Amino acid sequence: MVGYYTYYSYYLCKYNPICIQFVNLLYPKTVKAIEDSFREEKRRGQDFAKFRGWDSYPVKINNDIEGWFLNLDYVSEISFGFDGYDIAVGSYSPYKVGVKKLQSVISNLNIW
Repeated sequence: MVGYYTYYSYYLCKYNPICIQFVNLLYPKTVKAIEDSFREEKRRGQDFAKFRGWDSYPVKINNDIEGWFLNLDYVSEISFGFDGYDIAVGSYSPYKVGVKKLQSVISNLNIW
């Protein structure tokens, strides 16, 4: 994805490495268009994900923001759009965390 700039942040959350990625897309309407496109593509790929044994489904963040949870072989991640940013919060093997932990990390970001 191409944005104006991208920030990555890595930190430990109770001994689990977590990565947060912010992609500045400048405008909320751009973020919405990209997130809608991603969401549709992920919906179409759910059968394949299920076949591979992956989790892939929509989630709510703070009860109002729509995001998407992916749990692949090597990464678990929630991605969502907020204001002019596309944000992804994830963890990697062998220290992957589940959807609840990622939602907790996102809820504690100082962007709300």
